[in-house]
Amino acid sequence: MRPGAVKWAVRDAARLARLLQHVTSIRSALAELVPPDMERLKLQVLVDTISETTTGDLTAVMTKAISSVGEQSPSDAPVMQTISASLLLRQQLPQWLSQVDAARVSAKALFIQDAEFSCGRDNIPQDLARWTTSISSRSRGLASADVLIEWRLCGDNENSDQFERDTLMLANLLSCMSNHPDTHLPRCHGYVKSRSRLGLRFGLVLAVLPRPTESVQSGGTHTSVDRGMATACNYKPLIEAITPQPYPLPDLSLRVQIALGLARSVFHLLSAGVLHKAIRSDSIMSPIHSLGSSRLDTSEFILCAFEFSRLDIPGQISRHARDHNNIWDLYRHPMSTSKAWETKRYKDKGYIAEYDIYSLGVVLAELGLWRDVHGLFTKAAAKAPAGLAAEDFAPLFLNRVNLELPGMSGRRYAGVVRWCLEFGSKETSEQTTAELLMDYEKNVVLELMRCHV
Repeated sequence: MRPGAVKWAVRDAARLARLLQHVTSIRSALAELVPPDMERLKLQVLVDTISETTTGDLTAVMTKAISSVGEQSPSDAPVMQTISASLLLRQQLPQWLSQVDAARVSAKALFIQDAEFSCGRDNIPQDLARWTTSISSRSRGLASADVLIEWRLCGDNENSDQFERDTLMLANLLSCMSNHPDTHLPRCHGYVKSRSRLGLRFGLVLAVLPRPTESVQSGGTHTSVDRGMATACNYKPLIEAITPQPYPLPDLSLRVQIALGLARSVFHLLSAGVLHKAIRSDSIMSPIHSLGSSRLDTSEFILCAFEFSRLDIPGQISRHARDHNNIWDLYRHPMSTSKAWETKRYKDKGYIAEYDIYSLGVVLAELGLWRDVHGLFTKAAAKAPAGLAAEDFAPLFLNRVNLELPGMSGRRYAGVVRWCLEFGSKETSEQTTAELLMDYEKNVVLELMRCHV
């Protein structure tokens, strides 16, 4: 029905005026709460509100509807865009974005062509290690901004155009999800391109978040002390806080807050169809307040290490580090360690969401036990007469979790870790994405929320 075919009769004009004023104030408050960048906002949708089935011509229908609404009511056009994203994100996002919004994404200049680094272009590191630096870009409004750059190497046999589109897609999703209040994901300014001795590489430019205000107790009162802006150098991997000084243990409530924030962040990644593939305690960057100290004293952190992350859709290539890292294998599901990459099972099935959940379980166990998994592995390997492989350590690690974690962090927390480590270990019928996320939310997120410390 055309809008012009509807006629309204108003009985109480004053009451209607008050209602419209009320609705307008609500919309204004929402506009202040939610960033007005609709290009990012329309992607910020959870999977439980997204239909997993679409019709073949839905894209064309929604595109026409957006255009029509935009002409008749410009203020409502962003709402239609959000509805369109809700319908298509899970299964149609890559194709939809490339077909409908490719021009606008390009206009957003996610590729930072005019990037200038504090070290100069001639001194850009040639390896693939995470790089902390300062960047300036007139097109992105950056002036000596502290950033983390994570390199994604394009293989010699890969299509560089497709690789760049995948990088653009990941950068766009990270930019969108970082605005969500429940996530601890870095905002992505965009990406840069650089050719090193290893080949063509694309660097995700990740923002360093402001350091939170610290509460200091003095004379029975609490005073907020602004420690200023965090820099890339202030952020250190969580593993550095765990390893050097195991005792005294950081406050358990602080560790549970980090565990919950991490679990929510992984939930949002999986909801958006992103497989992280590198959830480890050295991928969690936390601001260190005490200068010269690695002691954990804040629940703020950002989850990094997106070098090998990919979208969970058919046709995506699973990329791995060129070298086999035995320490990283300790965080991987036994069926996704570096030794398993060449097996028929892994090649047929590829990397799946269950493997990210297992890695999350390992990190949650580290937080609860306040022991790094490599240290535990080293001790167990020393007791094994014939040595110990990373994939053979998994049952020993689970046994230690069952024995020690309930007493150190509580039975509920231990149950969450156990669920993550055992999830996907048995051959079960294939779950849909929605079913998997419902189980995850019930057994991980909600249980961690119920942990009372």
